[in-house]
Amino acid sequence: MGKNNNNCPTHESNYHILNNRCIFVEKSSRTYENAKQNCKAKFGGNGKLFEPLTWSENKKAYKLSGSINLWIGVNDKRTDRTYVYESTGKPISFTPKFYSGYGSRGTSYDCILYQPASNGDVVHWLDYSCTSPFYSICEKYKET
Repeated sequence: MGKNNNNCPTHESNYHILNNRCIFVEKSSRTYENAKQNCKAKFGGNGKLFEPLTWSENKKAYKLSGSINLWIGVNDKRTDRTYVYESTGKPISFTPKFYSGYGSRGTSYDCILYQPASNGDVVHWLDYSCTSPFYSICEKYKET
């Protein structure tokens, strides 16, 4: 194992290194809140839903995930159409691409879900109901 892998158990299935971050693809269906709690526990209290820092990183994570529907750590719970990171509440730093008709869907759709893209891109986002059960993608908090 390399030095900069945050002790990521990549020998176990569903664990991967992405841009020096340890991620885990959870293949059991959970609501957004339950997925969030599961991610925290998955890394011994130091986990969170995956928060892509760029659209490029977003696409890489999606490819590692096996191209399925997954919760990520982004939402617009506070203000519709203002997408923020779950862990900090700060706005995302890039412009996402939404599946046609599934961006900014109003107050009952507040959590972001990965959706396979069919137009040559690899992934789209869905603004979706947080109480729907889906797989999720987690990451380990950076140790400071």
